Amino acid sequence: MQGGMNPELPLDWYIDLLHGIKERYPHIHVHGFSPPEFIEFVHFFNPPGKNLEEKLRWVMIRLRDAGLDSLPGGGGEIFSNPVRTKIGLGKCDAEAWLTTMYVAHSLGMYTSATMMFGHIEGYADRIHHMELVRQWQDRALIEFGCGSPFTRHHEGDMLPPDHQPPGGHYKAFISWPFQRDNTALGRVKEWGSQPEDRQEGAVFPGDAVAVLTGDSDPKSHKEFGRRIRLSGSTDYLRTQAASRLYLDNIYSIGASWVTMGPHVGQVGLQFGANDMGSVMMEENVVSSAGTTYCLDEAVLCKLIRDAGFTPAQRNNTYDVLSVKLGEESPDKMVSDWSNHRAKRLHVEAVPADGKAELTVSAIQAKGE
Repeated sequence: MQGGMNPELPLDWYIDLLHGIKERYPHIHVHGFSPPEFIEFVHFFNPPGKNLEEKLRWVMIRLRDAGLDSLPGGGGEIFSNPVRTKIGLGKCDAEAWLTTMYVAHSLGMYTSATMMFGHIEGYADRIHHMELVRQWQDRALIEFGCGSPFTRHHEGDMLPPDHQPPGGHYKAFISWPFQRDNTALGRVKEWGSQPEDRQEGAVFPGDAVAVLTGDSDPKSHKEFGRRIRLSGSTDYLRTQAASRLYLDNIYSIGASWVTMGPHVGQVGLQFGANDMGSVMMEENVVSSAGTTYCLDEAVLCKLIRDAGFTPAQRNNTYDVLSVKLGEESPDKMVSDWSNHRAKRLHVEAVPADGKAELTVSAIQAKGE
């Protein structure tokens, strides 16, 4: 559950929202509010605390006690500051993002980490991003887990979720390529489209600037930020495979069929991914950039089974709820697959008069 950052809504509005969800649906796991939202909460609510960590903890405890169970990894993008400043002006920096997740881990909450690549970044920026996730995961496992991230391994294999450290930590890492449609960044010239790009010795500006430590100089190439290098299926799969090798202290690697399509997501299971995510009711981020893949449970099960694996249903803490083995499995019960093709994501219907009304306004939320 993620949304916009509205300065008119008080903290009590969010607390009431969570209370309302839990009162009506106590079994629902609320996975909500990404780090950029929490950083804006700190700015909007001005909570007590000597530093960002203390202020985040003050807000997060109240939302947790109201019903927040875990945090999604939205807004991860690329952590390298020169890249992040170009593509996410106004969004929290890497330190604030990572600190938010650290606070959640200290409170025993699980989170996920993400990376959006295939734009102005260099390859070294991707590795730097993974390295920071790995370092902060180690820190969480050591401080809040069983003393060492390596206790999660047994004969080279990851331990299942129910045998993982009890403290908060990253449960999953999901990466996906930038979707250019309907975006300002997507109008930037693509690398390889100009004659000079194909000259001998030509280097993509992002690679010319990027360094593994993340403290690159954006002025070291005059075209940095003015050229994009889009990521196709091959680059996506290679990057995902690299993340599985690099992040050996994170249990799950998610295949991004939402952005890449169902069959590339399926191939991703052979490139390090062990999770295909879930069906979705509504999504308004990548769908606004032209990506509208939406699959049902039966199709997801079939994709997994056809890839040579056994589909299983999990919850948001990655505990297995059911293994789809028998003839009553969703995909086994389908006789006509023409009714299970990829569909457009759900779009909220507009009333006949063309007007949409808010059920709760900012003024009502403030009690005015």
